[in-house]
Amino acid sequence: MHDVRLRTVLAAVLLALPQATAAPAQAAEAVLGQRVAVPAYFLPSGDTAADWSLMNTAAGKPGLQVANVANGPDDEAKPAYISALAAAHDAGIKVIGYVDTGYFGTTGFTTRLGSASADDWRAQIQSDVNKWYRFYGSSIDGIFFDQAQSLCGPAGVGDAWVSLYREATAYVKKYHPGATTVINPGVSPNPCYADAADILVTFEGPYGSYLDRQGSYLPAAWEARHDPRRIWHLVYDVPASGLATVMSLSKANNAGYVYVTDDVLPNPWDRLPPYHTAQVTAAKGSGGTTPAAPPRPVASQ
Repeated sequence: MHDVRLRTVLAAVLLALPQATAAPAQAAEAVLGQRVAVPAYFLPSGDTAADWSLMNTAAGKPGLQVANVANGPDDEAKPAYISALAAAHDAGIKVIGYVDTGYFGTTGFTTRLGSASADDWRAQIQSDVNKWYRFYGSSIDGIFFDQAQSLCGPAGVGDAWVSLYREATAYVKKYHPGATTVINPGVSPNPCYADAADILVTFEGPYGSYLDRQGSYLPAAWEARHDPRRIWHLVYDVPASGLATVMSLSKANNAGYVYVTDDVLPNPWDRLPPYHTAQVTAAKGSGGTTPAAPPRPVASQ
């Protein structure tokens, strides 16, 4: 989520691939109550401590919350996070730990030790997954895999790349039954990713791009048929006057999870927007039932 420029390039590649133009999907509210899902890339202490407290209230409670200490779990448990994540989990929020996948090195991104090897990325990813559960135990409900590929394989051919993400999801679920996995390509991925995780982030970008269905954002046709509880949209730089429009459009785009903020680059996820409770209310106001929380994951020994 911290390399928006690369996502723009990937979006351009996807738009160049043959695909049907998708009309707005049946509104997600016809299937379930849409939920807000927050990328909480801010400290549960200091100036942003109040934001964490707000998310534990009935008015501000999201359905899902991504915890991110330092582009991952860091190298030790943090006391402030121990209490904050336990409180969020006990409040009924799915707490998902952030793990950077670096596109598994397919774009040249390197691990913390400087390697672009897929094997070394696999080792770092599995280590980060293990740390989240070792540090925070049963407060963790799953893993958020960021900087994910959107093509099945090199030049869109084969399944070499998507197999890496299927494997990452399988790793989490093998050792933590009931965990929720999220993959974030940030754009509409090829349909081969439909079974690669429980939830896919198929849009991450600014307000103007989200409104531009014929330009920056073109939902893939398969998304209209996908379970909305498995699609998540992240939209930033949205003025208060645009909140209702984005919430309505996200439902038409079949997104069962959504997050809207007025925050901007370089990190639009470093605080809650002033209209946070309004978007939670708008999501709940869609009617239907809300997604059931997964079974409490088993903490690793």
